[in-house]
Amino acid sequence: MLAKVNHMISPQEQKLYNHLLECAEAETPRQLIERFRCLFIYGRGYPDADMQKLVEQLAASEVAEQSFPFILNRCCYICINRWQWQPRTQAAIPELVALFDIVPKQVYCRIAKRLQELAQRFVQTDLYAALQLLAQVMQRPPEPCTSVGNQPLKDLIHRYPYLYDHCLLTTGSGGEQQQVIRQLRTQRQRQFDLDLSKYIIGQIRQSQGMGKLNRVGDGLGDRLIVVPAKNPTLLSDVELDVALKQFAGGTYRNAAQQFTTYSRTAHSYHEFKDDFYEYLTAAIDPRYGKRYFNDQLYAQLQNILPDHHTEALNHSLIVSTCRKLLNFLVVNNSDQVQHFVLVDLMSNMGVTSTIGLLLKIVLFCGGAKSYLEKLFAILFQHYQKHTTDGVEWLVKALENLNVAFSTHFNGANLSY
Repeated sequence: MLAKVNHMISPQEQKLYNHLLECAEAETPRQLIERFRCLFIYGRGYPDADMQKLVEQLAASEVAEQSFPFILNRCCYICINRWQWQPRTQAAIPELVALFDIVPKQVYCRIAKRLQELAQRFVQTDLYAALQLLAQVMQRPPEPCTSVGNQPLKDLIHRYPYLYDHCLLTTGSGGEQQQVIRQLRTQRQRQFDLDLSKYIIGQIRQSQGMGKLNRVGDGLGDRLIVVPAKNPTLLSDVELDVALKQFAGGTYRNAAQQFTTYSRTAHSYHEFKDDFYEYLTAAIDPRYGKRYFNDQLYAQLQNILPDHHTEALNHSLIVSTCRKLLNFLVVNNSDQVQHFVLVDLMSNMGVTSTIGLLLKIVLFCGGAKSYLEKLFAILFQHYQKHTTDGVEWLVKALENLNVAFSTHFNGANLSY
């Protein structure tokens, strides 16, 4: 079940939230998890009788089936917001999330049965699915890793901070949830940028014979060896080298800036689209583009907002055009998830060049970056139960996008 509507907080709910905030400030994660178990799972044994009665009233409400998942979600994030910054308390987050998967063997009373029903309803929502992904993020520290083995794609969510807003936030997300996810995104993105910068610097120093030096004794006297920084991606060293050479030199940014200036001279929206086509096809391998793709791209552009062709170009038209073009190039929507063009591009041009084409669009139109992230989140969620060896093409695309974003929008923009 999907949570589709925004939830309005009642005075009773606010009283519950204030109570849990006070508890989270004063108690250990173990104590707080036990409170959750008594209050929301067993429906008995809670030390504050008034608060127990308040939860019973909320559970007995006529709108409980719609409202209670939001209540449970917000209660969880009140705790998570408190625990996420310390390694010793972060470990409690997956335990709290897993609490709702445990069905009591014995139901002691009517209210306990009702709470059990509501907890199971919560487990079926997109709210809980996002919580489970968050637990995955918290369980897996952002350490450099070059091998993932054969595991579900969803286990890699911690590697892609640009997916957090779209995979971990849900319709109706409360302030606590938004704060947790956005702070986590910033933290994990900075860590990846730092790891990538270290790797780039290490590669440069190694090529110049100035890598990190370790003294080693081998019985014949001490010698110095170069120890390069770890590759922070799931790409091979050769694949990462190709991506860095393509993304880190400033070529894409310079081209986008030049086209931004040139696009202002367009006399109409139709003229802009012709210029935009030339800007994009410069990144497409002519051997592939001239076979059929360039014609396909031109036709797609011409079919975007044709009623506006004679109008003057404006920001709204640019954003709408770029978003519709990204739908064509990446995935159409979350309902059908058609992505034939993306797979065809990667098969013919390679993953790195395909991500470069998408990068040209978001560098020209900053308002389309979040939309591109959303489209890759759609693909991630569609394939999240597939094993990584079955969707290797998507893993490589996600890793290349990580590098492209880091070198152009974050802190790892170094000459390579």
